[in-house]
Amino acid sequence: MWTALLAYVQWRAGRASTPAGGGRRVGAVGLAGLGCLVVLLVLLAVSGLYRAGRPGDQSFLTLVAAIAAAVGTFLATQGVRAPRIDLRTRRAAVSVADGLLAVAIAASSVGILLSEVKHVDATTAEPGVAAPLPTSHLTEKWRWRTGDRLYGVVSAGAGPVLVTDSGITALDGATGAERWHYRRDDLDVVYQVLALDHGRTIVVTLRLESGDEHVDQHRAFDAFTGQELWQSSPARACGGRSTARGSTWCPCPKASRL
Repeated sequence: MWTALLAYVQWRAGRASTPAGGGRRVGAVGLAGLGCLVVLLVLLAVSGLYRAGRPGDQSFLTLVAAIAAAVGTFLATQGVRAPRIDLRTRRAAVSVADGLLAVAIAASSVGILLSEVKHVDATTAEPGVAAPLPTSHLTEKWRWRTGDRLYGVVSAGAGPVLVTDSGITALDGATGAERWHYRRDDLDVVYQVLALDHGRTIVVTLRLESGDEHVDQHRAFDAFTGQELWQSSPARACGGRSTARGSTWCPCPKASRL
């Protein structure tokens, strides 16, 4: 797409003695876009939204850099004559407004796309079969170390599904190898895990941190592959008593029952 766009711009520039769209307009749009990009990166650093090692942050910065590179490439191919910026003209003011609007739309789109992805570390697996029941007693077949606090184990899919501090992890019942996992860095607690449809589906209830509040979510996964089937956010978590982990816990009257 970018190759076709650059070819078109070069064709336009070759037919005119001035840059396509006008030098002042291109320069003003570029200046406004550069300023907005700098402001966006500063706000990202000051707000604390970026933390080293958090899933998705590297993708976020890579996407911002890619957008900046694409815009820079586009502006660099607008013609052979260096643009002159005259901020006293009405056309320049309109161009600055266009640049601000374009970057604002791009930033909003990026925020919407990555608001969920940046918190999630998830993998999937190929479809499998349930592990056979053990036929011998007191014989260790495999051992698994979670690295997190273990809160529960549910039998579903190809083996056990572990509930930990960071999320859920599905193992192969025959070998103990990890098949798939779903983890979040904004997770407060997983307080319900259900195996449905004869162990083919896992439904989990998550309590997520959202600023100073908590939000409850229901999510369903294919127990064999880890593919997310659906999600539902029935209600905001209400205030309640503190548990041993320091989390707020209470029944939400508006929450849907599974």
